[in-house]
Amino acid sequence: MTVEDFPWHQLRPASQAGSRAAAWVDALRSPAGGTFGELRWRRASHGDAAEVRRRLGERSLARVRVRRGGAEAIVAVPWRVWRALAQAILGDDGELPAPRSPTIAERAFTAAAVADAMARAGVAGAVELGDESASWPGPALLVELAVSAPVAAELLVALPLSLPAANPRSLSELMRSRGDRLPPVVAAVALARGRVARWGDAAPRDVVVVGPPSAALLVGRGAIEVALDARGVGVTVLAPYERTAMPGDDLAHDLAIPIAIVAGDVTMSARALLELAPGQVLSLGCALGGLVELRSGARCLARGELVTIDGELGVRVTELVAAPPTVVATRE
Repeated sequence: MTVEDFPWHQLRPASQAGSRAAAWVDALRSPAGGTFGELRWRRASHGDAAEVRRRLGERSLARVRVRRGGAEAIVAVPWRVWRALAQAILGDDGELPAPRSPTIAERAFTAAAVADAMARAGVAGAVELGDESASWPGPALLVELAVSAPVAAELLVALPLSLPAANPRSLSELMRSRGDRLPPVVAAVALARGRVARWGDAAPRDVVVVGPPSAALLVGRGAIEVALDARGVGVTVLAPYERTAMPGDDLAHDLAIPIAIVAGDVTMSARALLELAPGQVLSLGCALGGLVELRSGARCLARGELVTIDGELGVRVTELVAAPPTVVATRE
């Protein structure tokens, strides 16, 4: 196991591609229970012409063209998804599960699923069948989205580099424009979240591994997925607020303590929180860096130095602040 100090000075930006595409791609999101079930933003990257042709050119993909406000995108759906969509409509024909090119009917079912997601999100746009072979004029923003239905898989969305940027506003500007009398809300800026089982044994200089990097604003029992900017002084919203799922029927899960690495707090109005949208930029007020906190819910358990452990984030404890919360098993 390799433990290294976290390179705060090398913080990469929230990805220009990600911040520019987040608001546009959010049109595909639909409430849980839609054709694609729960849809989550995974990552975004800048692909050159060769990469775009390679990613979009797989013969087993069903490609759907989407036009909104003069911009055009291609949604590439893997065979496991379009095959499951077709089976839900036509029934299982006993075909062996293996990659192949989609038929015209399967491509049509896929286009209908994309149109359904947009309709559920209340976003207008033109949806049509894509070409049988990928056709894209050059580089693109490549955005990966995870879907939970009809099967768990990832969709690929190609967007033009000329996509207009969202209209970002700072948190202070948003609060001035949305002046209201609702009580303020404190959101914790989390860098990673996970669960630990033996917190009672923790001591100064121990390293507590939490999980892979996953920036979010923790609010109440939910979170807003975000990405940090290059200087660590702001975040870009990637997805709307989502409630945390209830734990499954797992005794080991009950006996572990939910924990998060928190680098600071942001205070905003309740209305501003509810109106956050993908692509919006929030100022944190100061640069992230230095000591972080290990929190379980609102309770700070320890402070320490952020480290990386084989690709995951952890904290080298310098100060124990509070005893762990009492864990009570809820299963018999």
